[in-house]
Amino acid sequence: MRSCCRPATSGQREAMSVGFVGTLALLGAVVAALSGASGFLRGRPVGVAVVAVAIGLGLGYGGAIQVDPTSPTVRELVELTMIFSLFSNGLLVEEELFRRR
Repeated sequence: MRSCCRPATSGQREAMSVGFVGTLALLGAVVAALSGASGFLRGRPVGVAVVAVAIGLGLGYGGAIQVDPTSPTVRELVELTMIFSLFSNGLLVEEELFRRR
């Protein structure tokens, strides 16, 4: 399996080198931000998934991460995310239908 991350080529910005500890700290900060925002976003049209995508875009444009969108690893992660998302949304809809009866 190929790696999803690649070094910057000419004409591209070089990705920041944050190391393992920095990566864990960044991931922890993102998870903490999403956890804090989940209660605030409950019942609003913007969900946690939208905030997570916005954080990812910000990190990408800021140079903190660099991902090859054509990588098989990225494709597999997207497919897995879609499966989980559709399954959990299906369970929520089914729960609402059971409450009405």
